[in-house]
Amino acid sequence: AGDAGSRYKAGSQSFPGFSLSDAGATQRDVEAAYLDLALSPTEALQLDVAGRAEQYSDFGSAVVGKLAGRLALDERYALRATVSNGFRAPTLAEGRYSATNVQPNSAFVQLPPNSAAARLIGIDPLRPEKSTNLSIGLVARTAQSVKFSLDLYQISVRDRIVGSGTLYGTYAGNLLSSAVNAAIVANGNVLEAVPFSGINVFTNGVDTRTRGADFVLSWGATLGKGHVNGFFAANYNSTQVTHIKATPAALAASGQKLFDAVAISTLETASPRFKTTLAGTYAQGPLSLRLRNTLYGQSSRYADPGDGNYYLDRTGTKLITDLDLAWRVSGRVTLSAGANNLFNVFPNRVNAAGLAA
Repeated sequence: AGDAGSRYKAGSQSFPGFSLSDAGATQRDVEAAYLDLALSPTEALQLDVAGRAEQYSDFGSAVVGKLAGRLALDERYALRATVSNGFRAPTLAEGRYSATNVQPNSAFVQLPPNSAAARLIGIDPLRPEKSTNLSIGLVARTAQSVKFSLDLYQISVRDRIVGSGTLYGTYAGNLLSSAVNAAIVANGNVLEAVPFSGINVFTNGVDTRTRGADFVLSWGATLGKGHVNGFFAANYNSTQVTHIKATPAALAASGQKLFDAVAISTLETASPRFKTTLAGTYAQGPLSLRLRNTLYGQSSRYADPGDGNYYLDRTGTKLITDLDLAWRVSGRVTLSAGANNLFNVFPNRVNAAGLAA
C-alpha cells in the first residue's frame, strides 16, 4: 500500500497511492523440462525437434512442441519451415493487479480477474493462452555479398488474455449495472456517489489469428575508396479476432459488452499493418555515415471519452529518418553525432470530436 497521505481522498493528479484494497502478495512455483534434438538425415536436410513441459502451482501443467526443418536446394537457395504449438502463462500482474483511479465525478477500478470480486460479474480466473504456429520461408545468397529471405507465417492464439472495455456501474448518474458496483465494493473500495463508476478487467476473452510476411535483403559493395552496406526489411501482418467470448450474464443484463470497439481495435488495428526499413552505411577510413528510413503504415484505434460515442484516431502513414556520422578516433574510442527523427515527423492529431466530448 502507498503512504497514507497519498491515499487521502482523490490523491495526487486523480491517481491515489495504492490503497489497502490494491495491496497484496502473490507467488507461483514453476517446474520445467526442455528437450531439443537436432539431426541431419542427409547433407542437405537439417531437422530440429523440441519439446517443453511445465508445471505451474497456480493453474496446472502445459506441454508444447516444435518441429523445424531446413532443406538446401543448392549452394544458393534453401527452404525452411516450422510447425509448433505454444502457451503463455498469465503474468502475476495480469491476474492480481488492482488499481483505483478517482476524479471529482468518477471512480474506476482495475479489477483483478483472480479475485472473488471478479466472480460477482462472471469473470473466471485467468488460464494460459495457447497457440498454433506455422511458417515457411526461402533463404538465398544470390551473390557473395547479397542475401535475402522471405518468410510467411500464421499464428493462431486461443484464450488470448486481453483487457476489457470500460464496464460501467453508473453512467451519467444512471445505474447501469448493480453487479459492477457490487464488484467495486467487494474489491475493498469505498464507492462514493459519483456520476460515473466502472471497471476494467483482464480475461481470456478472444481468439485471434495473425497472418504475415517478412522480407529481408542485405548487400555490400565497394564505392570509391570506401565500402557501402545496405539493408532493406519489410513486414506485413494482419490480426483478426476470430472468436469473442460471450459477455457474462451479469454484464449482458445491463446491455454492455465485455469487449467494445476500443478493445477490439486495440487488437486489430492499433499497430501498423506494414513497416519497411531502408538503411545504408558508407565507411571510408575512420569515418562512417549511416542513413536509415523507416516507413510505418497507418494505424487506428477507437477512443471512448465517456459520452456514449466512439471516436476513431488515426496515426497516418509516416516516414522516420535517422542520420548518424561517426569518427573512429582509436580502436576503443568512437565519436558520433546525428539525429533520430531528423525531420521531426509526428503522428496525426487525435480526433478533435473526441477531445471536445
